[in-house]
Amino acid sequence: VGGPPCQGFSLSGKRELDDDRNKCIIDFLDYVSFYNPDNVLMENVSGIMSMADGEVAEHIYENLERLGYNTVVGTHNAANYGVPQLRERVLFVGKKSDYFSIIADERRQTVKDVLEKVNKYHPNHKLPNHGEKVTNMIAETEWGEPIYDSFNKNVRLNPNEPSPTLLAEGWQFGHPHEPRSLTIHERALLQ
Repeated sequence: VGGPPCQGFSLSGKRELDDDRNKCIIDFLDYVSFYNPDNVLMENVSGIMSMADGEVAEHIYENLERLGYNTVVGTHNAANYGVPQLRERVLFVGKKSDYFSIIADERRQTVKDVLEKVNKYHPNHKLPNHGEKVTNMIAETEWGEPIYDSFNKNVRLNPNEPSPTLLAEGWQFGHPHEPRSLTIHERALLQ
């Protein structure tokens, strides 16, 4: 199972084919070839499907097939598989046996489900130290709404829904019940 870095393929990035991080796909395929496991799963962002007019995805698929894997490629939302986050990902799934399928969960996990599991004594559950301005902005924002007028990716989470996709950088979401952003522990539980 692996997820080579996605930044080079992401639709929100520069999408440069020669991005050094993109070469990790070749490393992943080399590991698959060396270890020859019965099953293989590689995940990445949906932008990988259109990179270089689809040639990157085709390269992965063809190499898995060449290594003896019956391979299925598809876009899946992690929220349909027990992850409390709306996160679209492409899965390359290879299996040495004949047939398989990926079955979605019946019930989506929500932000509330995650917050109920928070260990307040966890070392990564350090409450952020926002200034009064940011604290007030979060407190005045409704669930699911942007905290800043100019940046829609910072929203106050709706506890009754999966979270939007978490990004790799910075604080992103306002806590649904407290006027603050999420702790590292809370973000990890959502991920």
